Amino acid sequence: LSSATKLSEELKEQPILPEIKEILDSYSDILEDESIKFLKSSSAIHSYYKNKQYEHFDYSMPGSGFWKLIELELNTSFIWDIRIINNVCNKTSPWTPIGRSSRTIFYEINSRKKVKLNQYEQNSTTRLQGIMLGGIKILLKEEEILDEFNINYRNFLKIELPSILEKIIELRNKHSHIRAMSLEKFEELWHILFDDSQNLIFLKSLLEFKKSWKRKAN
Repeated sequence: LSSATKLSEELKEQPILPEIKEILDSYSDILEDESIKFLKSSSAIHSYYKNKQYEHFDYSMPGSGFWKLIELELNTSFIWDIRIINNVCNKTSPWTPIGRSSRTIFYEINSRKKVKLNQYEQNSTTRLQGIMLGGIKILLKEEEILDEFNINYRNFLKIELPSILEKIIELRNKHSHIRAMSLEKFEELWHILFDDSQNLIFLKSLLEFKKSWKRKAN
C-alpha cells in the first residue's frame, strides 16, 4: 500500500506534457470531463515511465487513454448528431434515450453492415452505450450521413478521420489484450495524434470539428 501511495504521489508531480497542455488550455470548454482525465493520466504515466527508462513497461496503459479519448469525443459529436437525426436521443444529452423504445434502431450501410444506434449500457435501461471505433468507422463510409455536416468539415470526415481511425484501431487491437505496447508503438500513436509536421494536428482537427458541430447543434 505504501508503494502504491508513493507511486500515486510521484505521478501527480509529473508535469503535463506541452502538447497536452496546449489541448487542455485551448479546448477545456468542449472536452468531456472524462477526456480531460484521459489526457492528464496518459501524460503523467508516459512521462514517469519514460523518464525511468523501464525497458519492459507496457505503454498500453497511457495508450488506452488516448483511444478512449477519441472514442468519447466522437460519441459526443459525430455519433450524437446521427442519434438525434434517427430520434434515438435529443440535444439535451448524448447518453439519454428518447423514451424506452422496444424497436431496435439500426443504421444500415450500403455494404449491408449495421450499427445499432440505441444499444443500452450493460445493466441499464436509461443510458445509451457509446459506439466503438469500429462502428464509427463504418458510419463514416455513408455519404448520406456525411452530407448532414458542415461542408468545411467534409474532407475531415471523408478522408482524414477514416484514415486516422484505421491506424488507431490497428494499434488498439494489437495491444488491448495479451500484447504489451512498446515505447516505439506508443510514440507511433503519439505521432498520429500530435504530429504537426504538415501544420495539421489530428486531435486539434477533431476538437475543432466538435466545436463547430456544437455551435450548429445549439
